[in-house]
Amino acid sequence: MINYNDRLKIVGERIKKERKRNNWSKVDLLTKIYMAASSHKTITAWENGTRMPDLASLARMAEVFCCDIGYLLGDYNE
Repeated sequence: MINYNDRLKIVGERIKKERKRNNWSKVDLLTKIYMAASSHKTITAWENGTRMPDLASLARMAEVFCCDIGYLLGDYNE
């Protein structure tokens, strides 16, 4: 079982990996999940593992990254 702090780190690493794999800036990703360019500090906090994305943001990221939420949460590796 993954503890919360480890999950924060895993989620951040996966968001960053998928964002970079798609060659998107933080603003690009924000525009895709929120349909607007919010503060890039939000993505930075997620990627650094200091904040967990809310469920709606995770669902949108899973959609734009073409993956399951479980992957982003670290439940499995593919």
